[in-house]
Parts: sequence; C-alpha cells; structure tokens
Amino acid sequence: MVTSLEDLPSGLGDLLKSPDGDLPLFRSPVGVYQLLLDLTALSRRHGDHVLALSGFNPRRTRPKDRWPQGVRASYIGKWAVKHGFPTGETVDGGPPPVEARRIRQTGIEHSRRPVAQTRRSMNDYYLKRSPAVQRESRTVVGDALRAEVAKARARRQIPVITASLVDKARRDLDAAAEEAGLPADVLQQMVNGELDTAATACSDHLAGPETEPGQPCTASFLACLDCENARALPHQLPVQVALHDRLAALRPHMDLAVWRVRFERSLAQLAELIGHYNAADQERTRSQLTPPATADDRRPRRRKA
Repeated sequence: MVTSLEDLPSGLGDLLKSPDGDLPLFRSPVGVYQLLLDLTALSRRHGDHVLALSGFNPRRTRPKDRWPQGVRASYIGKWAVKHGFPTGETVDGGPPPVEARRIRQTGIEHSRRPVAQTRRSMNDYYLKRSPAVQRESRTVVGDALRAEVAKARARRQIPVITASLVDKARRDLDAAAEEAGLPADVLQQMVNGELDTAATACSDHLAGPETEPGQPCTASFLACLDCENARALPHQLPVQVALHDRLAALRPHMDLAVWRVRFERSLAQLAELIGHYNAADQERTRSQLTPPATADDRRPRRRKA
C-alpha cells in the first residue's frame, strides 16, 4: 500500500513535485483521490477490485489474497508506528496520536456531513462532544442573541419630536414635517395634542398592528410603546414619568415573573423615552405631578347635617 512519497516507485515522487518542491497534486482532496486511482489502477485490474484503495502483498501464499482491497483500522495503526506517531496516549512534547476515531471525528467536524451514521448520531455523538464545535456554537449563539437584543432595542426606540422641532413647526410647519418624516397636517395635530393616546401620540390610528387596515386601533396604550406609528412629544413627558414610576412601584407588590411578563419591557421603553430629557427636566416634571390618590382620598365623605 502507498502511504508516503517514499513508498512510491523510484522517481515517481520527484515527478509529482513542482520546481519549488511543492506537491501540487496534494493541494486538494480531488487531486489526492485522482492520484490514488492512478496508483491503484494496476492492482484493481489484477484483483478484479471495485474499491479505490487496492494493493499487492507478495507475502501472501494464495494468489487471490495477494491483491487486497479496502482499508482496515489496523492499517492506520501500522502507518502511525512506521512514521513515529503514537497510537495510544499522547506523550508530553511528542506528536499527537493517530487513530481511526480521531480521523473520523476530524473529518466529520470539517464536513458536517454524516458518514455511515444518521444525522442525529453525527450531531449528538460527534459534534456535541467536540471542543471546537462547542466553541463555534457559543460564538454563533452569542452572535444571534446579540443581534436579537439589537433588534429589540432598535424596536423600542420611539422617535422623539424635540422641543426645538415643535418650535420650528410653529414657525415653519412644512420644513418641520419634512424633518420629522410626517405629513404636515399630522405633525400639526401632534403638536396640538389632538393625536395623543396616553404616553405617546399616534400618527395613524387606522393602521394599528393588531387590527384590520382602516379600522380604529384597539390595542392597549402600552402597546403604543412598540408601535411604529408612535411618536413622543415634550408635552407627554409628565404622563411618561408618572406611568414609569407607577409601573416600577408595582414590582414589589406583584409576583416577579408576572410583573416581568407584563411590565418590564414597557418600563424599559418608558425609561428610553425619559432619557431623552436632561435630569433637570425630569426632576421638574416629577415635582409637578399630583401625588397618587390614597384609599382615604377615594372614600366618599359624609356631608355635615
């Protein structure tokens, strides 16, 4: 069997080399396979073989045994011993062991295609235990999670119409509308507070994400924080601050898992909107809010006789 250039017939190894000493036929699997077919053509013809790997063993006594074909696991061990590779445990500082399982594992890791096994076995046995595949999987999963987080953050960023743009709309409505990317009449209604929902304004209440086109939107006002039709204006800051603080105040009084499902995302979205204003504006807004009503405030009072 041919296992290296030293095993080739005299002079054939030199013919395979290029002038710079490279082995052009060994640059690709196709080149190696073609070379294998050429080298074993004679033995395949004499042994009437169909496999690519074929050879001649003069030590065999029976003529039909002198032309073996195929590869056995023991051949790899013999090749490893002959070329100075261990077949068992790795010796410190020495070359890595060469064995059929390692070659099979490496081949499957590179090709990601099942070889004489089901795809499930390939995934659960060969790829799952591979440190290289595990590192690659962590990278792929991490990239996917970061991409989803980026999408979520981009989605909750409601466009904020600043105070300067509101002042510009009062002076030059068309120019301000072009800057805001809205029709002039819609921007005018937003500035006037005519399109307010609760914490935001809606550019088109007939194009809600949960209703048929042309029908009035029936979604919760918290869903506005996820809607592409939503816009935030300065006069809505008090409502946004009050809603943010009330959602935060609910957290210790609810089951944490329930609170997270219902309100955690909305709280983060409101914090994003409030963050567009400086600390002084936020504190001034909070100082102007009416304290929430208590149970005593809501209890009807008796009239004096």
